[in-house]
Amino acid sequence: MRKTSGASLADLWRLFYTETTLLTQAAFLLELLGVFAALDSFSELMNSKISLSVLWSVKGVVFMVLSLLFLVLISGSYPSFYLSRIPVVGAIRGRSAKVMRKSHLSAAMVFIQFTISVFLLVSVLVVFAQISHLKNVPLGFNPQNVVGVYGFNRQMSESHKAIENELTKLPYIQSIGPSIHYMGGGASGQYLHELGKTESKGYQVNEYRISKGFCETLQLQLVEGKFFSGTVEDKTSIILNQTAVREFGLTDALGKQVVMHDEPLTIIGIVHDFYYSSHAGEKIQPLALTAYASDVDVMYLKMSGEFSVQRKNEVSEILHQFNPEYILTSYHLADAYASKFRKEDRFLTMLLLGTMLAIFLSFMGMFALSAYNAESRTKEIGIRKVVGSSTLQVVFRMLAGSLKWVLLAMPLAFLAAYLTLDFWLSGIANRVTLCPHYFMAGGLAALIIASLAVFLKSWQAARQNPVVSLRSE
Repeated sequence: MRKTSGASLADLWRLFYTETTLLTQAAFLLELLGVFAALDSFSELMNSKISLSVLWSVKGVVFMVLSLLFLVLISGSYPSFYLSRIPVVGAIRGRSAKVMRKSHLSAAMVFIQFTISVFLLVSVLVVFAQISHLKNVPLGFNPQNVVGVYGFNRQMSESHKAIENELTKLPYIQSIGPSIHYMGGGASGQYLHELGKTESKGYQVNEYRISKGFCETLQLQLVEGKFFSGTVEDKTSIILNQTAVREFGLTDALGKQVVMHDEPLTIIGIVHDFYYSSHAGEKIQPLALTAYASDVDVMYLKMSGEFSVQRKNEVSEILHQFNPEYILTSYHLADAYASKFRKEDRFLTMLLLGTMLAIFLSFMGMFALSAYNAESRTKEIGIRKVVGSSTLQVVFRMLAGSLKWVLLAMPLAFLAAYLTLDFWLSGIANRVTLCPHYFMAGGLAALIIASLAVFLKSWQAARQNPVVSLRSE
């Protein structure tokens, strides 16, 4: 109608780009409001303080303006360069719909959207299963009701045996495990070789310097041998984990002597592997437990029940006897190991949010495609109902025509998800298996979402009076 009234191509381009600019600016303002509203939650999710000051800098403003112009240019290009060139007679007679129907642009967008959605759905399922699996892998020791008390000065460190004697008088403290190293933290790197062999045939090993009671407090599991007993012999003894024995190729290791710091140490025990510094997603490294050190940086207290405020005060009073200025600092060992999955939990949350956004966009895309199909097939729907087709038959026919794009998207999405997830899982020690049910569940969820989007519009079109449908064209 505008072209018949004398509008030129330039006039139509100006109209389309003006409308696109107004819509894009409105969306941009809404996006800014959303950013302001979600800033605190996003900062917490990223575990970082995020400021919007960068947006109002010169670079930020230039970037936003250029992004806005780019979106306007891309969004307005289709109506400006395609719709404006449709023949006037064909458009007035309704033939433009036939021309547009031949374009697969909408179907291609739905295909891309659901490829991404299925990929993300499968990824969320696998990542959730993997993290849940890691959290359920046994640690190799018992961190429950174990509290680490630390922050000792030199005087307290040297008096740790006296402190232990006083703390054990408290009825709720079952055992005490002194150590220089912190469970869940780093270890000392050492070099170890068998007695009688050259240092060139030695091994790299992590070391935890502990004292009597550490192994019992954490309930480490002996493969063979014994724990430290608190005698002088402890200073010339060493306990290895299974990984150290296996990787060093030690046969009949118990009783053998190894050299560390140019001093021979006798292997008195072998313990089952336990996650002393990492979580279950990482490989356990060789570990040596020694008891030659005389100082202590942390004491692990095995409690019967919770470490209540009253109990904290009682423990603090005992420690004040050895340092009046000491302020009780402690942490629950179970919480320390649970916090090791913060990175994985944060990744899962971000992936879940991204998946929800992708699903929403896919739903809207499919809804738009089904609305377009329903509108362009109004007369067809009316004829089918006149010749006896039921409402459900019409709906199922429209469902089949739209859902084929989701089914076509699945193989590509499954392949991309498998390759990506297999690469991600390859760096995890205790990994889940990429079973078919993850892919089937993700594909089924995408089909349900797409079916709902198509059904809402198709049902409305199919229930319309066929007389009205036949008059529409």
